[in-house]
Amino acid sequence: MSSRPRLVLAMLPLVIIASACGASLPFGPSGGIARGEWVWPTPAPLPPGAVPVPLETLPVPDSVEPGVSYDACPAALVGDFTIAAGRDGAAPIRYSLVDSGNDIRVIWPAGFSARRMPLIQIVAPDGTVVAREGEVVSGLGGGQFGAEGQDAFAVCLPAWLPMRRGAAAP
Repeated sequence: MSSRPRLVLAMLPLVIIASACGASLPFGPSGGIARGEWVWPTPAPLPPGAVPVPLETLPVPDSVEPGVSYDACPAALVGDFTIAAGRDGAAPIRYSLVDSGNDIRVIWPAGFSARRMPLIQIVAPDGTVVAREGEVVSGLGGGQFGAEGQDAFAVCLPAWLPMRRGAAAP
C-alpha cells in the first residue's frame, strides 16, 4: 500500500469528527496560526526518516490590519523550473529556470516546508508534495516580492491562502 492511501485512511477519523461537529480543518492535520480574524496554515509534520530542509516562506504577520484582505493572489506566472540542493554554502535549495538555466529565488506560502527523503521535496501544509528534486515544476502563479535587487517570485496557491476564521475550506 502506498503512503498516500495510508495518510488518507489515517486522516479519515479526523475528517469525520470535524464534519460531525460542524468544524472544519482548513489546513489539514497541522492546523493554523491565528492573527485577528485570519488563520494561516502551518507546516505538515515530518514523516519518519525525513530530514527537514530550510525553506524560504512568506511570513505570517505579527498583527493584521483591520479591513485588509489576505485571501487573494497576484496573477503572474513563474516559468517552469527545477529544484536541486544548494551548492557552495548558498541557499539550501536552488531553483533553476528550465528555459534558460538561470537560478531564481522562490518564496513559498506560509505553511509550506521542505524535506529530504533522500531527494528534496517541497510540501504543502496537508503533506502533499508539490515539487520534487529533479522534476519540472510548472504552472505556479504568484508575483514578484522584495525590494529592488532582492527580487523573488512569491508562489501563491489559492488553496493555501489565509482564511477568515469560521470560513469553509476551499
